[in-house]
Amino acid sequence: MNYIPTTAAETGSYLCTWDRQSFVAGKYGIQGAASQRDALIPEYLFGDEQDYHWLPREFRSGLYFLLDDGWDTPPHTANNSSVRPFGAVDPDPVRFGSLGKTPEERLSALNRLAREWGYIGLGLWISPQMYMEDRRVGAEEARDYWKERAIRCQQAGVRYWKVDWGAHDHEVDYRRMLTEVVREYAPDIAVEHTYVQMPLTDLINRENRQRESREVFAFSDFFRTYDVMWPFADSTTLARIHELLSDPLPFELGAKGMLSTEEQQFIAAGLGCAIGIMNPAVETRAVLRWQRLAPPFSASESNYVFSEEVLTDCYDYPKNPVRWVPVGGRVIRETAPAVMARGCTLPTVNPVGKEKPYVLVSRNPHTGAYAIASIRRNIVPNPMTVVPADVTWELENMDAFVGVFGYFESLTLVYSQEIPSGCRVFAQNLMDDEAQDITGQVQTEGNRLTIPGRTLMQTGVCNYAYRDMRGRKMSDPMLLIRMEQQ
Repeated sequence: MNYIPTTAAETGSYLCTWDRQSFVAGKYGIQGAASQRDALIPEYLFGDEQDYHWLPREFRSGLYFLLDDGWDTPPHTANNSSVRPFGAVDPDPVRFGSLGKTPEERLSALNRLAREWGYIGLGLWISPQMYMEDRRVGAEEARDYWKERAIRCQQAGVRYWKVDWGAHDHEVDYRRMLTEVVREYAPDIAVEHTYVQMPLTDLINRENRQRESREVFAFSDFFRTYDVMWPFADSTTLARIHELLSDPLPFELGAKGMLSTEEQQFIAAGLGCAIGIMNPAVETRAVLRWQRLAPPFSASESNYVFSEEVLTDCYDYPKNPVRWVPVGGRVIRETAPAVMARGCTLPTVNPVGKEKPYVLVSRNPHTGAYAIASIRRNIVPNPMTVVPADVTWELENMDAFVGVFGYFESLTLVYSQEIPSGCRVFAQNLMDDEAQDITGQVQTEGNRLTIPGRTLMQTGVCNYAYRDMRGRKMSDPMLLIRMEQQ
């Protein structure tokens, strides 16, 4: 018995080229400060499948193929370019000339290739500024410029704009104008907004970030919670999600109001968010399979509740992790609610030791599937620490799928009615095509189903090596639970 569908509907998640651009540049000997951008040419994008399309075809349905920074810049464009050659929204005619004579022809060809390679369509990184802009051009002055480019992308079949950094990165009115233009002239394109910020909260003016994030989220189809940094990627993402969901502004301009956690896969699964994929982690593949049963959903489609208790992650950086993050010798902290829930009740978390994990839960408004995730902690001196806990969670529907992500000492599901005698319990590793009958390994009493952590691990982690990962074991349990009444 296989509970996981073979294909996905459109999810808002995408496979992004950014990290692979460095890999491809190194593979083919592209040198210089612009090598990452120069790695975006048709021969590499649609040549060796392992260059940019390492995600097997079975996982590509429902995903956009997103060309990141560099696709519309001239060759050898480095970050310190003085003429600001970004925002053209035209596949560079030198690098992409083989795909057509006009911008529309080149974009149409790229979209056609993306679909032929198994994706739902083409996504584009968009810099919020006019091409070669060397003075500040206001939003209204630039409207006609963006109208032309929105129409161009609509006609070419482009499906997604990832609006990121650029001359007007932090100008809310400019981003609103871009969204208005897309709504009117390119209604088939979803618009993702985000803006550049330091990856660690201790280095950011929190008040400014909250204000700007909320204002932009109000008209975003997708809002991406980046930049984040190890080992705070999870806790920082949770803090930013909480800021957006706990006090949201009313949505405007027909915004879908969805969140993208980039590569924080378990958070996406637990809270019903989209992901932006860059690295070949097996967790990504498992979450993509889960999204076939529980696609990402809007902030407007469910209520958000959270615990009064908060948890604080800490880590003592021995040195600066990168040149531009000055935290060497400092203890950095991040705080987020201990428990977060969308569309369902908060679970009860009883820790095995002194510390608790972050616990995330949701009920999908489209399919009724439930998801629960236990997130690792940074507890000085140990980063990314597994924190086991006994978790009890009340559910309404006994026949719903329950996705389980992360380590639990035990998981008890409490239903609104008594569990019928003879009911069987199945568990399916999210990377397997066959569910296992675990009825003999669980406990049922009245309306309560308790699954030991050992059983969750045996199904979701132990005795399992994904065939394309060269024998690597999964790092955390990833599975679904389903009860079948006789």
